[in-house]
Amino acid sequence: MTTTDDTRFKVLDCLISRVDIQRASRLLLDRISVRQGGYVCFSNIHTVVMARKDLRLREITNNSFLSMSDGKPLSIVAKWRGLTDVDRVAGPDFMPYFIHVAKKIRHFFFGSTTEILKNLAVNIREQFPEAVIAGYYSPPFEAISDSEMKEIIAIINQAKPDISPGMDAKDERRVALLAISRNRDAVEV
Repeated sequence: MTTTDDTRFKVLDCLISRVDIQRASRLLLDRISVRQGGYVCFSNIHTVVMARKDLRLREITNNSFLSMSDGKPLSIVAKWRGLTDVDRVAGPDFMPYFIHVAKKIRHFFFGSTTEILKNLAVNIREQFPEAVIAGYYSPPFEAISDSEMKEIIAIINQAKPDISPGMDAKDERRVALLAISRNRDAVEV
């Protein structure tokens, strides 16, 4: 996606989705039901400013299925522009909300560290016993070769997830998230 339309608004060079938490959940559930794939970003003012110079981050944001306003400043910009259909949708708010409304969805967590992902899976299972954690993977902190990318895609596809959230977009992880975004047609999510 490279242009604004009635589903996105532009902040600096980033295209932010016109959603609130309920609409974002419905759109994501609809997308999962038809197995279209894609990924979701939680964008805040820091990532939008960083994307001015970091073309990889901008590409990740603008090519997502949804890039939600994870921070008050972006939702304020939307309100200033008269967009009443945008609300702050923070990742830490969205994840439990979505897990609660999306029972039986298979989740695969990508990013962060193995320890954090393992703890996340344990916490989710405790809070939402019906949640299905298909797996998780912590990518390397450096550039990913083509053969490593194929291995990562195979790990994700073998888990047969319905959704695979990327857990962070810190500088060292952006390379892995960009690789996944560029190979999104090969990832069976």
